[in-house]
Amino acid sequence: MLRYVRAMSNDAMNNPTDTDPLTALRAELARGDQALAGVAPVLVHLLGQSGQSLVSDQTLAHLRGMMDDLAGQLLTQLAPQGADGETIEPVLKHDLANRLSGNTQLLSHCFALCAEAQLSQRLEREHHIDQVLSPLMQELIASSDEALAELAMSTMVAQGRFVQTQSRMALPIQELPAELFRQVIAISQAVLADDTNEQFELSSAKLKEQFDEAGSRIALLSHLITSLRGGASAALNLEHGGLALFASALASMTGQPRELAVLGCSEQQHARLAFGLRAAALSSEQIERVMAIVHPQIDLSSAFTNLSAQAAQDMLSQLPARTGR
Repeated sequence: MLRYVRAMSNDAMNNPTDTDPLTALRAELARGDQALAGVAPVLVHLLGQSGQSLVSDQTLAHLRGMMDDLAGQLLTQLAPQGADGETIEPVLKHDLANRLSGNTQLLSHCFALCAEAQLSQRLEREHHIDQVLSPLMQELIASSDEALAELAMSTMVAQGRFVQTQSRMALPIQELPAELFRQVIAISQAVLADDTNEQFELSSAKLKEQFDEAGSRIALLSHLITSLRGGASAALNLEHGGLALFASALASMTGQPRELAVLGCSEQQHARLAFGLRAAALSSEQIERVMAIVHPQIDLSSAFTNLSAQAAQDMLSQLPARTGR
C-alpha cells in the first residue's frame, strides 16, 4: 500500500546547470516526487484544522466526507449495541473519523481516489471522455471471449459505483485494499471495542468474512488489464481507454503503485507522467497526445527523442519512493 515516504538526496534536487530539456525534466521529476513526500502529513494536519485554505476547499471537503462515511459504516457494523447508542453514536463517529484521518496510508489512498474522481470529471467535461463506458470498455464488453466480456462488464459496474460514491464523497469499506481494510478494523477496535471485546470480535469477524478484495474496483481493473496481455497498451490511449483503465495500465506496465500513476496526472506531476509513458514504450507522438489532454500547458519539446523506455523506467525506479506498512 502506498505511503509517501521520501529521503531525497541533495544531488537529486540540485538545479540543472545546462539547458538540456531531458536534464530539466529529470530535475522536475525529482521536485515532483519530493512534493508528494509531504502530501499525507500535510493533509493529516489540515483535516484537523478549520478555516484554512492551503488546500482547496473541494479537496478537503471530499476527504472529510470519505472519512466520515467510512466511520459511519464501521460504526454501524462494529459498534456495540446499547440502550444509549443514539446518544453516544455522534461522539464515537467523530472520534473514529478523526482516528482514520490520522492514518497517512489511508489518507494517501483517499487523496488519490479524490484526484482520480476530479480529473475524470474534468476529462469528461473538457474532452468528452466518459468516466464509465469508454470506447475500449465497450469493445471489451462486446468481446467474443465470454470470460473477458464478463470481466469487463463487472469492471464497468464497479467503475459506475465509484463515480456515484465519489459524487457523494463516500468510500465503501469493501473497496479498500486488503491492507487498509485490516488497518481500519484495528483503528475501529481502539475506538469501539468494550472491555471484553466479545461483541466487537463477533462483528469484525463477520465483516472480515464478507470482505473480498478481488471484487473491488481497483482489483477488477488490474485483472482486466492483465487479461489483455499485449493489448494492454491500448488502454494508454487515454481518449479510447478512459482514465480508470489508463491509470491501471500505466501502473501495470511501469511497476508503479496505481496511486502514483493517478497522481502523475495531477498538477506539478507532469514529469512523472511523461517518464511513465515513455517507460511504457509510448512514442514521442503518443506521449505528446496524452500530455496535451492532461497537462496542456507543458511543452516537452525534444526531451524524449533519444530516451529509451528502459532509461525512463530506470529513472522512475531510482526515485526514493517506498511502499510499506
